[in-house]
Amino acid sequence: MSYNNESEIRKWKKMKESEEKILAEYGMSQEAIEELRKYDWNIFKSERIYKTRQCVDSDLVENAATTMELPINSFEDILAQLDNKKLYDSMKDIDYHVIANIILLRTYGYYNKEIANQLGISVNTVKYHLKRIRKKAKI
Repeated sequence: MSYNNESEIRKWKKMKESEEKILAEYGMSQEAIEELRKYDWNIFKSERIYKTRQCVDSDLVENAATTMELPINSFEDILAQLDNKKLYDSMKDIDYHVIANIILLRTYGYYNKEIANQLGISVNTVKYHLKRIRKKAKI
Protein backbone atom coordinates (compact mmCIF):
# COMPACT_ATOMS: atom_id res chain seq x y z
CA MET A 1 0.00 0.00 0.00
CA SER A 2 1.39 3.38 -0.97
CA TYR A 3 1.73 6.35 1.33
CA ASN A 4 -1.18 8.82 1.02
CA ASN A 5 0.17 12.22 2.05
CA GLU A 6 -3.16 14.08 2.25
CA SER A 7 -4.77 11.34 4.31
CA GLU A 8 -1.87 11.36 6.77
CA ILE A 9 -2.05 15.17 7.12
CA ARG A 10 -5.78 14.97 7.89
CA LYS A 11 -5.18 12.26 10.50
CA TRP A 12 -2.37 14.29 12.07
CA LYS A 13 -4.50 17.47 12.25
CA LYS A 14 -7.42 15.59 13.81
CA MET A 15 -5.13 13.99 16.40
CA LYS A 16 -3.48 17.35 17.21
CA GLU A 17 -6.85 19.10 17.64
CA SER A 18 -8.03 16.52 20.17
CA GLU A 19 -4.66 16.64 21.95
CA GLU A 20 -4.68 20.45 22.09
CA LYS A 21 -8.23 20.44 23.48
CA ILE A 22 -7.11 18.18 26.34
CA LEU A 23 -4.01 20.32 26.99
CA ALA A 24 -6.17 23.48 27.13
CA GLU A 25 -8.54 21.79 29.58
CA TYR A 26 -5.60 21.06 31.86
CA GLY A 27 -4.53 24.70 31.78
CA MET A 28 -1.64 24.74 29.33
CA SER A 29 -1.06 28.19 27.84
CA GLN A 30 -1.95 28.84 24.20
CA GLU A 31 1.67 29.83 23.45
CA ALA A 32 2.96 26.51 24.80
CA ILE A 33 0.33 24.62 22.79
CA GLU A 34 1.35 26.46 19.60
CA GLU A 35 5.03 25.80 20.29
CA LEU A 36 4.26 22.10 20.78
CA ARG A 37 2.26 22.07 17.54
CA LYS A 38 5.19 23.57 15.60
CA TYR A 39 7.58 21.03 17.11
CA ASP A 40 5.26 18.11 16.32
CA TRP A 41 4.65 19.44 12.79
CA ASN A 42 8.39 19.48 12.06
CA ILE A 43 8.70 15.88 13.23
CA PHE A 44 5.67 14.90 11.14
CA LYS A 45 7.16 16.64 8.06
CA SER A 46 10.46 14.81 8.40
CA GLU A 47 8.66 11.47 8.69
CA ARG A 48 6.42 12.40 5.76
CA ILE A 49 9.43 13.20 3.57
CA TYR A 50 10.97 9.85 4.46
CA LYS A 51 7.78 7.89 3.76
CA THR A 52 7.07 9.60 0.44
CA ARG A 53 10.58 8.72 -0.74
CA GLN A 54 10.27 4.99 -0.15
CA CYS A 55 10.31 2.77 -3.24
CA VAL A 56 10.97 5.67 -5.60
CA ASP A 57 12.17 3.33 -8.34
CA SER A 58 10.21 0.21 -7.53
CA ASP A 59 10.18 -0.61 -11.27
CA LEU A 60 13.96 -0.86 -11.03
CA VAL A 61 13.85 -3.76 -8.59
CA GLU A 62 10.43 -5.18 -9.46
CA ASN A 63 10.46 -8.97 -9.32
CA ALA A 64 14.17 -8.93 -8.55
CA ALA A 65 13.66 -10.66 -5.21
CA THR A 66 10.63 -11.90 -3.35
CA THR A 67 11.94 -10.45 -0.09
CA MET A 68 15.04 -8.53 0.93
CA GLU A 69 16.59 -9.09 4.30
CA LEU A 70 17.67 -5.98 6.13
CA PRO A 71 20.03 -4.35 6.77
CA ILE A 72 21.43 -3.83 3.30
CA ASN A 73 24.86 -2.31 3.73
CA SER A 74 26.47 -2.96 0.39
CA PHE A 75 25.80 -3.85 -3.21
CA GLU A 76 26.93 -7.41 -2.50
CA ASP A 77 24.05 -7.72 -0.01
CA ILE A 78 21.61 -6.83 -2.78
CA LEU A 79 23.20 -9.21 -5.30
CA ALA A 80 23.20 -12.08 -2.83
CA GLN A 81 19.43 -11.78 -2.42
CA LEU A 82 18.39 -11.51 -6.08
CA ASP A 83 15.99 -14.24 -7.23
CA ASN A 84 15.99 -13.18 -10.88
CA LYS A 85 18.93 -15.07 -12.42
CA LYS A 86 19.09 -12.94 -15.57
CA LEU A 87 19.23 -9.76 -13.51
CA TYR A 88 21.87 -11.28 -11.23
CA ASP A 89 24.02 -12.38 -14.19
CA SER A 90 23.84 -8.95 -15.82
CA MET A 91 24.53 -7.07 -12.58
CA LYS A 92 27.33 -9.18 -11.11
CA ASP A 93 29.90 -8.17 -13.74
CA ILE A 94 29.36 -4.42 -13.73
CA ASP A 95 31.86 -1.95 -12.39
CA TYR A 96 29.91 -1.61 -9.22
CA HIS A 97 31.76 1.04 -7.28
CA VAL A 98 29.73 3.97 -8.63
CA ILE A 99 26.76 2.00 -9.93
CA ALA A 100 26.34 0.06 -6.70
CA ASN A 101 26.26 3.28 -4.73
CA ILE A 102 23.71 4.75 -7.15
CA ILE A 103 21.44 1.72 -6.75
CA LEU A 104 21.85 1.70 -2.98
CA LEU A 105 21.13 5.42 -2.62
CA ARG A 106 18.18 5.15 -5.02
CA THR A 107 16.81 2.25 -2.97
CA TYR A 108 17.01 4.45 0.12
CA GLY A 109 14.95 7.08 -1.72
CA TYR A 110 17.53 9.67 -2.71
CA TYR A 111 16.89 11.81 -5.77
CA ASN A 112 19.31 11.95 -8.72
CA LYS A 113 20.68 15.35 -7.71
CA GLU A 114 21.33 14.17 -4.15
CA ILE A 115 23.06 11.04 -5.42
CA ALA A 116 25.22 13.11 -7.77
CA ASN A 117 26.22 15.45 -4.93
CA GLN A 118 27.11 12.57 -2.60
CA LEU A 119 29.15 10.70 -5.19
CA GLY A 120 30.74 13.75 -6.80
CA ILE A 121 29.41 12.99 -10.27
CA SER A 122 27.01 14.80 -12.58
CA VAL A 123 23.24 14.31 -12.53
CA ASN A 124 23.44 13.17 -16.16
CA THR A 125 25.88 10.42 -15.17
CA VAL A 126 23.44 9.20 -12.52
CA LYS A 127 20.60 9.23 -15.07
CA TYR A 128 22.77 7.38 -17.60
CA HIS A 129 23.67 4.63 -15.13
CA LEU A 130 20.04 4.23 -14.01
CA LYS A 131 18.96 3.98 -17.65
CA ARG A 132 21.56 1.25 -18.28
CA ILE A 133 20.47 -0.61 -15.16
CA ARG A 134 16.81 -0.48 -16.20
CA LYS A 135 17.76 -1.72 -19.67
CA LYS A 136 19.72 -4.64 -18.20
CA ALA A 137 16.84 -5.45 -15.83
CA LYS A 138 14.53 -5.93 -18.84
CA ILE A 139 16.73 -8.68 -20.30
